[in-house]
Amino acid sequence: MHRLRVGLNLNVEFLGEDLDEENVKKEIENYISKKFDILNLKITSNEKTNLSPNYIAETDYDSVINLISNDPSYKTFKIKNKKYLVRMNTHRYFLFRENNTCVVCGLKGDRFVLEKPIEDTHPHFNLYAIENNSYVLMTKDHVLPKCLGGKDHHSNYQTMCSTCNGLKGHNRIPIFVIKQLRDFLNENKSKISRKQLNVSLENIKNSYFLTVKHNKIIQDHTRKKVAGSIMVVNDMCIIEKNNKFHAIPIYENKKQNHIACIKRNTLLNSVVMIDNKYVCVLNKNIFYEIEKNFIKII
Repeated sequence: MHRLRVGLNLNVEFLGEDLDEENVKKEIENYISKKFDILNLKITSNEKTNLSPNYIAETDYDSVINLISNDPSYKTFKIKNKKYLVRMNTHRYFLFRENNTCVVCGLKGDRFVLEKPIEDTHPHFNLYAIENNSYVLMTKDHVLPKCLGGKDHHSNYQTMCSTCNGLKGHNRIPIFVIKQLRDFLNENKSKISRKQLNVSLENIKNSYFLTVKHNKIIQDHTRKKVAGSIMVVNDMCIIEKNNKFHAIPIYENKKQNHIACIKRNTLLNSVVMIDNKYVCVLNKNIFYEIEKNFIKII
């Protein structure tokens, strides 16, 4: 009796959700061991995939990028003796050639998958990245969403993974806010329920929108100067609370880091008065509120 030692390299793909990695590996090991009477078999690596039944074939990044053309005609791809016609002049391809990395989280698309949705006549290539052993679709995001008047133009496109794009939604929010959403998602998706997660993500967005609204109110009143000069009558410090800056008496500050101090009898650079509070300028980027009872008009 002879034994043959063979190095086996398998590429097996399973489609579906909530696949248990350990069970999948055991099933493969059991099947192959029984089929070929293998004594010792150990599968050490695997990749999850959320690719759809539209999947036809997968290829590397450069193989597709090098075929991009302004020519609107179809190119022929032959896969397993079957021919597929694909246009290689879409905006997505040119965007992905310029940048294949998510502008928010830095995830890098490194493989194209040829897919053909049932409703489409011809297939197309989609760019994917791998994160936590799962495929993540890379998308062409509109910087200014189309629903808000954004145009289908290269200057309004940016590369974004589908996870970050989903967090952005149809909102006009900057990248740093989407990054906050992504970081919160990564840190908490396995710790709290989906409902709690969604509520927390919406709170982060709403906090940003409230800040924008607050700054807009201030900007709308910058030309309406408060009559006379104002002087602070207490030693104050400026703290950040609820995404706004407030001046409070320095002795009332309890374990909150302050960003600046204002000495008693200091003249303030006031912008406008809102709801019995003066809005003053600390510098060109920071406006803070101070209550009327801490102010003396001179």
